[in-house]
Amino acid sequence: MRELVVVGVRAQTWQSRPMVLLKDEQTGRHLQFAVEGGPRDLVEPVSAELFQRALTALRAPLRAIEVIAAHGPFQLVLGDGIRVPAAPLEAIALARHWGVPIVTSEELLAQASVAAPEGATQPLDLTAHMEKLPSGRATLLIRKGAEAGAEFALDGDICRCGRDSANQIVLDDNTVSRKHVEFHRNPSGFGYSTLDLGSLNGTYVNGERVKSATLKDGDEVQVGKFTLSYQLR
Repeated sequence: MRELVVVGVRAQTWQSRPMVLLKDEQTGRHLQFAVEGGPRDLVEPVSAELFQRALTALRAPLRAIEVIAAHGPFQLVLGDGIRVPAAPLEAIALARHWGVPIVTSEELLAQASVAAPEGATQPLDLTAHMEKLPSGRATLLIRKGAEAGAEFALDGDICRCGRDSANQIVLDDNTVSRKHVEFHRNPSGFGYSTLDLGSLNGTYVNGERVKSATLKDGDEVQVGKFTLSYQLR
């Protein structure tokens, strides 16, 4: 793994889309990630919502922030190997607050590195991205299995779950397929449905093996040895 440093979270103008810029100091290569919001100040506090998610998920210390793909969430790498997805700005703010390294693979640097941007920039306000968990947001809480009590937010149109570290939700156990199940946002925009990805041990909702199922608040989803409680807030 290669350690990255935060060059800045910046935008060329107030109207342009801001970018998170990370740098591998050893090679001088850069990775950048587009984010939403207007440019303000980088040194604002981290959200209470992210702290709560991290503290709930962790029964071991935060070790690092891992950049695993050119697009999509970063991973909070906890002690015992569990990973929790987080938006790039949230993850960077947490790394700065706790002083943990931001790392990525040599392969991603080779595939996705970009030239350092030129021109004047303005700093970006993290507080625009550090909002409380909105009403109606869906989460999965580990009821049974390793790291019981960990909670994952479903905040994309599709959230993939499995043993592979590239998934948004990583369940590290041999009873879980590398790409086990996807959670799809419903067409109404509210709530999620499951889609099993041909997993060896199957996906169960409330004890019944299903290929696909629309989830209701309180439903239990079994993925390998893990039992996940689906919750709407």
